[in-house]
Amino acid sequence: MNFKIERQIESGVFSTVISFVSFGNETMTAEQESKLFSEFGFPEIDLGGAFKGKLKVVDGKVVLSEDHDTEFISFILNSQKVTVDDKFTSEFRIGLGQITSSEIGLILDTDTKIAESKCLLFETEVVKRIEAATQAVVSKASGFSDGYPKELTL
Repeated sequence: MNFKIERQIESGVFSTVISFVSFGNETMTAEQESKLFSEFGFPEIDLGGAFKGKLKVVDGKVVLSEDHDTEFISFILNSQKVTVDDKFTSEFRIGLGQITSSEIGLILDTDTKIAESKCLLFETEVVKRIEAATQAVVSKASGFSDGYPKELTL
């Protein structure tokens, strides 16, 4: 499955949208992948829960990092179950007015950096959830046909 991530800033509101683009990947054609999910079902993920990570600013951009010079950001969204299929779309929006002064730190030192951080955390976590859910479906089918066809001489 192929997805795209689009970001936008409008009237002080940062948004990120992840949406389905097409079936197919490095190992399956679009037809093969579409058939696989039709037979085994499209997975479901939760767009809510905890979103957290260590972030820093590199060349003016907020990035995830495990370095020591990072700040930890976390937030929680209400549970929202969605099916990962050809109609999949997820959106996260945060207005600059929703960011409190207590969220501003030494590294992520502006409300815009906090908004960008939260969008990045949402994107990263949702992509992980999509990957895990789709891989679980693929693994159901992939082991069944390994080693086949077999030729037997009796």
